[in-house]
Amino acid sequence: MQPRNISWTSKMTVHVMGLLLGGILLTGLATAESTPPQANSFLATGTYRLTVTERELSLDAFEAPLAAIFSDIGQRTGIPIVVYSGMNERITIHLSQMPLDKALKQLAPNVAIATTKGPNAPAHRIAKVYVLPKGQTQLTQLDERPAGGPFQFTFDPSQH
Repeated sequence: MQPRNISWTSKMTVHVMGLLLGGILLTGLATAESTPPQANSFLATGTYRLTVTERELSLDAFEAPLAAIFSDIGQRTGIPIVVYSGMNERITIHLSQMPLDKALKQLAPNVAIATTKGPNAPAHRIAKVYVLPKGQTQLTQLDERPAGGPFQFTFDPSQH
């Protein structure tokens, strides 16, 4: 059996195909490396991973209950969060080191944030958060009334 002569065009075809496949593989690797590691992590349905600092929030959620996420944020930050009783929404979202106020508004479009001012205010300046029913974008006077007691009137004569 005699050795076969491989033509110049056959060799060139092999080299070009190798270059094309190499380019495709490198492009795929570059794309995979640019994806944040949290996005590649698997989360079971109905679960979330939350990291909260004094000013920022990171969250990965996959069909997680929104009310539970707000409750957890409230516990971790110490911010009172009032969620209307009928909320049963689920959310899939990825937030990475987002300012706390912007993150809260990303979670639900119907969020009202009451802020605080002054030298003793916390760094995030959020006093209270209201998660309102769908379609409601502002607090009503009923929402703002303190819970747990009748209306009380106080009069300070020094103010008049």
